[in-house]
Amino acid sequence: MKYLSVFVFIIIACNPPVVENEKLDEDTTRLIGVSESIDTPTRKVAEVSMPCSELLVAEAISISNDFYKALLSQNYPAANKHLHPDALSVTSVDEWIKIYSSAQTKTGKMGFVKLVEQGAKCEFKGGNGTGDYAELIFEAQYKDGDLREKLIFFRKDKTESLKILGYEYHMLSDRIILTEGLKGNKK
Repeated sequence: MKYLSVFVFIIIACNPPVVENEKLDEDTTRLIGVSESIDTPTRKVAEVSMPCSELLVAEAISISNDFYKALLSQNYPAANKHLHPDALSVTSVDEWIKIYSSAQTKTGKMGFVKLVEQGAKCEFKGGNGTGDYAELIFEAQYKDGDLREKLIFFRKDKTESLKILGYEYHMLSDRIILTEGLKGNKK
């Protein structure tokens, strides 16, 4: 009988611990503050075999994390590092900083954001031509009111990094919606 308990111990010790399935979009609707962030996958994206649209969403969430941390701390130049060159060719860096500060001037300092909807598609024909597009919609709480915000991401092909092509916000939630062709990845 004493060998049976040792045998059971060896079996238990040799089995790897049970790990729950990781889902990319699970728990991404957490509220974030200055010290918190949007949950991102813990595995490297290249190691995971997933559809292109899911990889785009995961990458967009990671970029959003850094982008909103910069906005929360009102470090607007740091937010600009995620902007796509096409966005900067239309709107200057100084104008982007005015856009960010305008949102906080109208409604007070940002408190937190919550991811509410997402969409992505590879090889999609959009406003910047055919490429990979992703959109994330957030509910953002500010001191004096809430805004609905959308980050639009783009890359021409997989050799480029995904970058922010656009940033929209409005007090009316029905004014900020996913592009029709990107719907289907709702949170």
